[in-house]
Amino acid sequence: MSATVLDRRTTYRPLSTAPGWWADVAGGAAVLSLLVVTALWTADRGVQELLGGLASGLTSAGRLTGLLSADLMLIQVSGPWTG
Repeated sequence: MSATVLDRRTTYRPLSTAPGWWADVAGGAAVLSLLVVTALWTADRGVQELLGGLASGLTSAGRLTGLLSADLMLIQVSGPWTG
């Protein structure tokens, strides 16, 4: 039987990196997306329901957190950091 020896002199090239400004653009787009979601919630009387009483306030706060979490999940999945 013969043993196979791996050649350890193999050179590895680093993966190409994104330009330095890409992180700023992606972060700005993420913040803008969250602001749009919050503005849509506000336009749908979210603040009025939040201040309307305990039951409607909790429902309105739950709706806002659900919308923001869904948006953050989309940002995470569609971002340049996914592999």
